[in-house]
Amino acid sequence: MARRALRFELPGGRVVRLLRGEGEPIRDDVYEGERLFAGRLLEALRRGVLCVQDERGRPLPADAWLDWPLPDLHALRDAAYRLGAIEDEPPNEPLRCSNCDRPLPEHDPRDERDFERWYAPGDGRNPTVDGPVDASGSGARRFELRRPIRIGRGLLARHVDVRPVRVREVLPLWRALGRDEPFEPTAELVRAMGIVALGRVRDAGRIARALAACDDEAWADVERAFLDVQYSPRAFRPAVCGGCGAIEEIAAPESRELSGALPEPAARRLERQFPSFEQFGERTRRIAREVFEARGIEEVPLVIDGGTPWVDASGSPVWGTYTPRSGEAAPAGGALITIYYETFRRAWAEGRYDVDAEIRETIEHEVEHHLFDVGGGADPKDVAERDEAELILRQRLGARALRRARWSSAIRQTSKLLLFLAALAVLAVVVAAWLGR
Repeated sequence: MARRALRFELPGGRVVRLLRGEGEPIRDDVYEGERLFAGRLLEALRRGVLCVQDERGRPLPADAWLDWPLPDLHALRDAAYRLGAIEDEPPNEPLRCSNCDRPLPEHDPRDERDFERWYAPGDGRNPTVDGPVDASGSGARRFELRRPIRIGRGLLARHVDVRPVRVREVLPLWRALGRDEPFEPTAELVRAMGIVALGRVRDAGRIARALAACDDEAWADVERAFLDVQYSPRAFRPAVCGGCGAIEEIAAPESRELSGALPEPAARRLERQFPSFEQFGERTRRIAREVFEARGIEEVPLVIDGGTPWVDASGSPVWGTYTPRSGEAAPAGGALITIYYETFRRAWAEGRYDVDAEIRETIEHEVEHHLFDVGGGADPKDVAERDEAELILRQRLGARALRRARWSSAIRQTSKLLLFLAALAVLAVVVAAWLGR
C-alpha cells in the first residue's frame, strides 16, 4: 500500500505529519481489548496503521497523544478518516438545511484537500478559530443553564464552568461511553468532562449527585458546554445550502462523545409551548403598535412571514428585515418591516427564551433603520451589520476559502458578461447581413 500523508496544524498549535501506514483500516472501537469511544483511532495508532510525525518528519513517542489537548486528538480522528486508517462511521441521518429543509451538498469524509485547507498552518482565519487551545486547566469557560440545577442546601446552580482536558483525563468518560448503556455521573466522570464548578459548588462528588438528579434540558446544556470546549471551531465544516443560501456547520468528525441535543420528548414539549403562527402574529402586531407609539412615529406596514427566512451575507437566517421606502418589495410610497416566524420558532427549539422581549427587540431594531431612512441620511447600523456579517463569513469559511469563493464568483460573472457580449456581436452580424441583402 502506498504511504499517504497529511501535514496540518493541530488546534493546540502543533504542526504534525500524519502517515497512512500498512494494514487494513480499523473498524471497531476496541483499544487493547477494551471498547471505548474513539477506540479505533487509538488502535490505529498502536498498530502503526496511522503514524504521527513532528513537522520535521521525526516520529513522535508512541503515547505522546495522551498529553495532547482533546481537540487535537479529535482533529487527528478527522484526518484518520481522510487517510482511510479508520473506517468511516455512517451519518446518523441525511444532512438537510435547518432553514429551508433542502438536502445539503454531500460531505465527503475522504476529501483530503478539504481537510488540509481547513487545518493549513497560517491560513489567515480569525483568531477566534486559530487561537491555540488552552489545556492547562486555567481556561475554564462559563455557560448559563436554561434550567437551574438543584445542588442541595437550598442552592440552585444557574451556570456550569468547563475547562479543556487532555486525552488521558477523558479516558474514564470514553470507557463509560464504550459500554453503550446509560451511565450515572460520578466524580470521576465529572473530572473527565472538565467540569470544575456547578454554580458555587466545586466538589466533583456533589456536582455528580446534582447532575444525576437534574432534568433532561439541564443535562443537555451540560453536554453542549462539554462539546463546545472540547472541540475546536475548526471541527465544523461550512456547507452552503443551494436553496436559501444559509451556511450550515457540519460536524467533522460527526461522531462525538455526547449528543448535545434535547431528548425527543422534551423537544416535542418545547414545540407545543411555542405560539402558533396566528398567536405569534397577534403578539407581534400588538408589540409593534406599542413600539411605534413609544417612538412617536406612524405605523410602518408589518408582515409576519411564515416561510423560509431570508439569510444575511454571513449565511445566517435573520429575525427581521427592513425594506426602505424606495425598495422594490415595499408598498407604493411606503416602507416595510418583515418578521420571520420560523427563525423565532427554531431558536425556541434550541432553548427557551422570552418571546415577547425578542419580538420587541427585533422590531425596535428595524425601526432604527426606518428612522435613518426617513431622515434622509446614511444608515450606520446597516454598515455595521454588513461589516459584522463579513467578519462572521470570514470566520466560517476561512480567509483563503472566502477569497476563492469571491474569485470564482467574479469569474462566473465575467464569463456571463462575455457570453452576453458575444451573443450581441453575433446578433449584430446577422442583422447587418440581413439588412445588406
